[in-house]
Amino acid sequence: LNDVPWQASPDAWWGINNITWADPVVPLYLTKARWGLDPQTVDNSNYQTHVVPVEFGEVVDIVVINNGAGSIPELHPFHLHGHRFWVVAQGQLPYRPAERPPVYNLEDPPLKDTLAVRTGDYAILRFVADNPGMWHFHCHLIVHMRVGIQMVFNVAEERQPSPPASYFAAQSYDGAMCPQ
Repeated sequence: LNDVPWQASPDAWWGINNITWADPVVPLYLTKARWGLDPQTVDNSNYQTHVVPVEFGEVVDIVVINNGAGSIPELHPFHLHGHRFWVVAQGQLPYRPAERPPVYNLEDPPLKDTLAVRTGDYAILRFVADNPGMWHFHCHLIVHMRVGIQMVFNVAEERQPSPPASYFAAQSYDGAMCPQ
C-alpha cells in the first residue's frame, strides 16, 4: 500500500482529511505521536498516524462527509472513544456551508458515541474535550479501519498521566529477560 502514490491507490481515498491511517510502531499513549511512527509514512502527508491535538475544554465539531467516491452505497458507523458527541446537524450532499448552511439542532440534539453516515450524506458531530487522553475516532467496521478510516484526538496532553517507569523496565517472559 505505501509504495503506491496515494492519488493512484483505491485505498488512499479511505481516510479522514485525505489522510489514510498508518499504524504507529509504538503505542500512542507512550509517545503522543512524537516518535515510533511507521518510517515509511513519516514523509508522506497522505499516509500517516493522524493525531490532532485538542485543548482541555475545547468544543470540537467534526464534519463527516460520506461522498463514497463512486463506491456502492453503504453506511459508515463512526465511533469516538472517550467521549460522547451530539449530532448537531445532518443532511444530504453536497456539503457547501457557504452556499447552503446546515440546519443546526442545538436544542435537543441526540447524544451518541457512534453514528452511521450513509453514502451521499454528511453529519456534524460536536463534543467537549473534557476527558484527557489519546482518543480514537474511526469507522466501526474493522475492514474500513484497516484501509484507513481512523484518526486520534490527543486531548489535553498536559493533563494525561505518564506511563509508570515500570512500563519501560525490562520485562520477564517465561524466565527470559526482554532486551532493553
